[in-house]
Amino acid sequence: MGLHLLHRIAHGGHYGRYLVDRAVLGVFTLGRFVLGAMAGWLGPVRLVRICLAVALAGALLMWQPWSNLLSLAGMVLIGGALAPIFPTLVSLTPARVGYQRAAHAIGYQVGAGGIGIALLPALAGVLVARWDLSLIAPFVVATAVIVISCHELLLWHSTAETA
Repeated sequence: MGLHLLHRIAHGGHYGRYLVDRAVLGVFTLGRFVLGAMAGWLGPVRLVRICLAVALAGALLMWQPWSNLLSLAGMVLIGGALAPIFPTLVSLTPARVGYQRAAHAIGYQVGAGGIGIALLPALAGVLVARWDLSLIAPFVVATAVIVISCHELLLWHSTAETA
């Protein structure tokens, strides 16, 4: 993977970390606007599926061993792809659970998102501290596969209930 790039970002000073952070967050913001606007055209479920597939592709790019530039592009791609997923899933909640229970379900979604934001980076940090920085990319790929699997399982379960 672009492990060399990750080492340079981690140990190369504040400026390199700042640039990567700004690139990822800038694309994240742009992704929210652009892909969010496309939700009506694509449909929310298709948008989430496309974004999850692109995030997995970005994770795989991050993991590839040939080019630091491709690894950086993968990180930025992940940022843009993940941007519209949470708001899109939240917007689908009333249709899934009904309008009477939607506020409570959205509260649980936000709480679970907060737990995920806290625990996943902490787990990645433990993996790096215990073993090596080279585990970051496989961790991101595995996380993407798990999220895609959970989303597809949710869709399958929702379809099975209505059939």
